[in-house]
Amino acid sequence: MALFGGHLKSSADVGYVPVTTVFLGLEDEMLNDSLYPMRRNLEARGYRLELYLNGYGSKLEQLHSRSKRHDFRLDKCAYIGSNESDLPAMKEVGLPIAFNTEIEEVRKVAKIVVEGRDLKKLLKYFPPIKIC
Repeated sequence: MALFGGHLKSSADVGYVPVTTVFLGLEDEMLNDSLYPMRRNLEARGYRLELYLNGYGSKLEQLHSRSKRHDFRLDKCAYIGSNESDLPAMKEVGLPIAFNTEIEEVRKVAKIVVEGRDLKKLLKYFPPIKIC
């Protein structure tokens, strides 16, 4: 059995980026009622979802620690962030996504920019992973 990563297509600028892990770097106040349905949707589509935990080191440190512990490659990871503390982690992954942010540097680093607070808007970028 072979596992092929999902292919995200957002625009001609992004093209197809195979990812298997999604790291959600959003702060607690950004996580609304759509987080748990999003988690279920992503996991049902075959993605691993990692959440930033406040108080357990920087977002970049957590990203590195979890990639080693769970054996996923950063170039096969999407990172969803919204503020300056997300920038170091966004710069190290294959698919940085800016979510509901007006911070210009975060928007520039991102390959995809999602407007608004509805996490469900992100799902269109994560089609089911095909298992052959």
